[in-house]
Amino acid sequence: MSLIVGVNPSNTLQNCETTAAGHLKVDLASSGGGAISANVDVTGNSIGLATQATLAANGAIQSDIKTEVTSMDSKITACNTGAVVVASSALPTGASTEATALLAEAHLGTIDTSTATASTTLTGISAKLPAALGQDIMNDSLSVVIASNQSAVPVSSAGANVTASSESASPTAGTTTNSTAADMNGFQHVAIFGTTSNTTDQFKVQFSNDNSAFFTNQTAYVGLTSGGNFAINLDNVAARYVRVSQGNTTGSGQTLTIITSKK
Repeated sequence: MSLIVGVNPSNTLQNCETTAAGHLKVDLASSGGGAISANVDVTGNSIGLATQATLAANGAIQSDIKTEVTSMDSKITACNTGAVVVASSALPTGASTEATALLAEAHLGTIDTSTATASTTLTGISAKLPAALGQDIMNDSLSVVIASNQSAVPVSSAGANVTASSESASPTAGTTTNSTAADMNGFQHVAIFGTTSNTTDQFKVQFSNDNSAFFTNQTAYVGLTSGGNFAINLDNVAARYVRVSQGNTTGSGQTLTIITSKK
């Protein structure tokens, strides 16, 4: 058995430690010596140390990376200078093209023009409308016409539509006095009445279409009182003209007042 001793930095003897296999343990960290060289057996490389082969492969990969970076750099430079031009590119279904964009622009122009025209038209229509609702004078009202194929429109005449006329006569003996014919155009009813000094001769009702040729209505009777008052009322008259007629067979002059009212 051998004992290995040494001197520590304090010049004191101290035993040297060995491994279980008897190998001397050496503290490289605190040895204070220079560079230490050692041969390492990497046969099998079970701990994954880098080898010349792996380093060469890594170098090839780095070279490829450098080449790709150089290529990308040249492409970016080309884009910055405008040297790259996209000649054509596939668009998704329904995507807008230059042609459709131009067509849409043309349609927008047409719509804009139509909108301006519509605005002008509406302004013109608005100017023609009356300023207020309700009955007004003709210049402030809208004109309305009946359709050319309009069926009959019922009309009711108000009392304010009544028109009347009065006339006096002095029939001589042997003459016949006719009242002025009432024009029934636009009217439906007529009343003829008045007073006469001739209570002998009866009145006749006569119709005409032309105010020239008159025909006596044999069924129309004019009431005549003893005091000389007479009257007749005709409803829904179909003749255009209506009058009464009285002859004078008394042998002397008479007086006669006739009033005609129609509506």
